[in-house]
Amino acid sequence: MQTFVLPKGIHAAVVHPFDDDYRLDEDGYRAQLEFVQRQPGITGLLINGHAGENYLTSDEEKRRIVEITRACAGNLAITSGVYSESSTHAAAQARMLEEAGADALLVFQPFNWAVDTEPQSILTHHKMIHDAVGTPIVLYQAPAAGRLAYSPAVIESLIGLERVLAVKDGSWELVASENVRNQINAARPEVMVFGSGDEHLMANYLIGTVGSQVSLAAVVPDIICRLWNATEAGDWASARQCHAVIQPLAQLIYRRAPACRAVARLKACLHILGVIRNDAVRPPLARLDRTEYADLELALKACAI
Repeated sequence: MQTFVLPKGIHAAVVHPFDDDYRLDEDGYRAQLEFVQRQPGITGLLINGHAGENYLTSDEEKRRIVEITRACAGNLAITSGVYSESSTHAAAQARMLEEAGADALLVFQPFNWAVDTEPQSILTHHKMIHDAVGTPIVLYQAPAAGRLAYSPAVIESLIGLERVLAVKDGSWELVASENVRNQINAARPEVMVFGSGDEHLMANYLIGTVGSQVSLAAVVPDIICRLWNATEAGDWASARQCHAVIQPLAQLIYRRAPACRAVARLKACLHILGVIRNDAVRPPLARLDRTEYADLELALKACAI
């Protein structure tokens, strides 16, 4: 049986809207999917990811998100995040998400690895998920500044798994991103490397990623796709123009302290745009104050070119 291949280009990492009681707002989620799909340049969706508050959602909610996405996404590729602190639970979750309709599975690091772990445990976690399903596996390379980023030796062992066919590179540092891409291209050139640094997408594309799995594409899909198309065409004047427009919004969402408010900022943006009715995030995350809202409103207006 031929293995599914993720398409190049822009995959929007979507949020999971909630109501004031923190229940999944299914209608709001469908509205977000419709909004993203209006942009013909979007080739895929990343669901149950960090932008979807995956560490705060239940297995049943993750499954339901896949089911709704499968019903609404048309021909878009669906990558679902897998997150659990337990490898056995992660493997069972992966089977459930595959059965619900995910085309590929992105494996997120258990947060306990930030305290300490070792290479064999990392390989075991991924192998248990890999062996439990038949879908392609996507690795997540965490920010280089933290303790969850994989070393070159760990990356080498993980891409040795047969169905590891893509990497979401969230190194968030250009030299680290380039090193990850070069290592993977040398060892297994068929493994696709998607960029995930919303603040430096143009540079990622210049280095040579096959696209991005990014949450900015769920908020301003048009300008993100225009940036990608310009870089693919070698039109660097247009690419620089897009980059200059994107940067103020990207920095407000991801660089302004505290960084843990990024998801709340994404939801605020979608609320400002009229895409979702409610910007609620689950505790312990908190909604934004009016000052942040006003700044985001100005940045969003600047993106409407």
